[in-house]
Amino acid sequence: MDWYNKISQCLCALISIPFPDEASKMVEPLEIVQSFTSSSTATASEQEHETTRFAIGENVTILKVRPPCNRRLKRYVGDLSSDDFSTPRKAKSNYPLMKTSLMRLRKKVKSLQTTVGALQRRIKTLSGLLKLLKQKIHITDSAETVLKVSRLMKTLCPRYPYLFVCAIDQLFFNIIIFINT
Repeated sequence: MDWYNKISQCLCALISIPFPDEASKMVEPLEIVQSFTSSSTATASEQEHETTRFAIGENVTILKVRPPCNRRLKRYVGDLSSDDFSTPRKAKSNYPLMKTSLMRLRKKVKSLQTTVGALQRRIKTLSGLLKLLKQKIHITDSAETVLKVSRLMKTLCPRYPYLFVCAIDQLFFNIIIFINT
């Protein structure tokens, strides 16, 4: 089976493709060598096996040339470095990636800004916020009045607004306990 591998190696070297077992060892030149075993038909004690090496032609050397490998495509802006813009040709090839990512980011920022603006307009006033809370979370009317009164007291009593809010919350909590019992 060794002779089969040797022939395969020689054929692969002749047509410039890497041999499957030695695909990683393509650095040094390869001299095509054929080896075979011959035996004589003399007595059993004189029988010798000789391995002879013949070079095909006169010292034919074939350099194994690594086939051109495909460079990894750069798909993200983070994959690019300053070397990718060192020459005009490289800069030109990487320009579409930069342009599309920049346009995508601008579009995303604009859509987020419009969303934020719409949400801010929606809850610009306390009544708009309470209306939204009633629709989404289904707050009760009593909770709505508590929120309105607490907001009113924060504006009327700016120094200690939380004292009144805590008192209202405690009162509201006591009313709920009284109703449940």
